[in-house]
Amino acid sequence: MRSASGSESDPLAAAAIGAAVERTGARPASTARLGGCSRSTSQSRGIADDFFAGIIAAQLDKSAEAILYLERLVASPVELPDELMSKYLAGGGTTISVTPQVAVTVPFGSTAATLALAEVYQETGRGDEAIGILQQLVQLEPQTPLVLSLAELLAENEAWDEVARS
Repeated sequence: MRSASGSESDPLAAAAIGAAVERTGARPASTARLGGCSRSTSQSRGIADDFFAGIIAAQLDKSAEAILYLERLVASPVELPDELMSKYLAGGGTTISVTPQVAVTVPFGSTAATLALAEVYQETGRGDEAIGILQQLVQLEPQTPLVLSLAELLAENEAWDEVARS
């Protein structure tokens, strides 16, 4: 995981990213800037918070925290980007290393969360789980970066028959 970018001039976007940073413990002072705007009762808003917390935790190499947030998001029936993310973070994305030589920028949303989770699983030695969720994701969205990530992971695990099918 490398970087996240969104709308830099929008205070609500900054607050959403600030909430995620606060939840990961990266910058304790962010609470004062938020003014309580991260409190919400809707499931969608909580999932969006989990998205940013998980992405930032992964970027900070806090794998256990990243997995906690991203697993909850990937298991949720709520699709991202939600309405607020689409409105205030349109065009935003996160850069994810899918192989040692290739990093891709993926728009903020469920696909980015699933790919980030697979990469964190891979980094923590949970290759079988990474392969499983990437196979499901590639079936739904056969995009080149996802196929490349899956093929690299299968090759790393010497699953040559599966590599040929990817």
